[in-house]
Amino acid sequence: MVTVLEVPRAGGAGGKVPAGKMKFSSLYLILTPAPGVKLLQTFVKIQKAIHANINATKVGLNGYKLQGNGAYFNASDNITECLKLLEDAINSSGCNSDEHTVATIGFNSEPEAYYNSEQNKYDIEGPKNLFDAGMFVDWYIKLLNDHPLVSYLEDPFAEKEGYQLLPQKLQEAGLDQRVKFGLRNFHKGNLETLKIHTEFIEKEEEDEAEGEEEKKEEAPEGEGEQPAEEEKKETPEGEGEGDKEPEDPNKDKFYANILHVDRTHYKLFSDFLDFQSYGNTQKGERKQRVIIQDNFYESSNSDIIDLALGLNAAYVNIKGINNSTKLAKVLRYNTVSSRLLKLADSE
Repeated sequence: MVTVLEVPRAGGAGGKVPAGKMKFSSLYLILTPAPGVKLLQTFVKIQKAIHANINATKVGLNGYKLQGNGAYFNASDNITECLKLLEDAINSSGCNSDEHTVATIGFNSEPEAYYNSEQNKYDIEGPKNLFDAGMFVDWYIKLLNDHPLVSYLEDPFAEKEGYQLLPQKLQEAGLDQRVKFGLRNFHKGNLETLKIHTEFIEKEEEDEAEGEEEKKEEAPEGEGEQPAEEEKKETPEGEGEGDKEPEDPNKDKFYANILHVDRTHYKLFSDFLDFQSYGNTQKGERKQRVIIQDNFYESSNSDIIDLALGLNAAYVNIKGINNSTKLAKVLRYNTVSSRLLKLADSE
């Protein structure tokens, strides 16, 4: 995974949208190894095609200015325009076929920048047409249907309701196998914050907790008996009937398929592994894989690739596309993943 286009936020992640029309913060190119496909050649072809497509736009390379990390500033007017720019580059490379989809697209919405917390709505199409969570989910579904190369949504919502609605809507639209959704800024790199929102209480755990509570409430034999002379108070008719259902302990929970983890946030490797372990221990559809992000400084050292493949990460984000240091990492990824594919075929 490499970042192709981005809109840097004032004050960092979650900051307000700067001058410009594009509200989403990052557009990703995602490459997946396949038998007989040389990823390095594919990467270079798409890289050159993107550069040529940008140069052919009205604002050209002066508008889509190259950032320090190798990504281009996103000077597109809207999400459709920037998706087309990348779709055309992928299609011109000829890397995708009926048998294999090698190149796909992902993006980070970073909705905190245009989310109105007072109204619980999103300013995605202007202040006169604010979207609630349900409308924003429908907007995503239409976008995904219109752009079949999009395979990954990152930080699509700023609140829990959108995340709770999205899985069912993806399934109903037949998109749940193609499209995955992940978290990057929502948990702020803090595992405990992530658990507050995504750690579900399983039924057996709930029953266990209730059993312990009942034991505490049980009085020792002989205690709590009413004196003989006191008459037991009658419960007024109608009271105590139709007791309310216990509140669902998971009503505020949601899940994501992927956790995007920036390893520079963690002092110890074990801190990073805690995210990996947490994702692996989730059940069924709630199981989460990680995206490992490269360091902020540029280096041709490809250890990040070995780490990602060794941990079976969903993706490794090597950041900006137009930087010579990326070639060594793509080459390493191609070499190791090809060997792993051959081993899998031989078993």
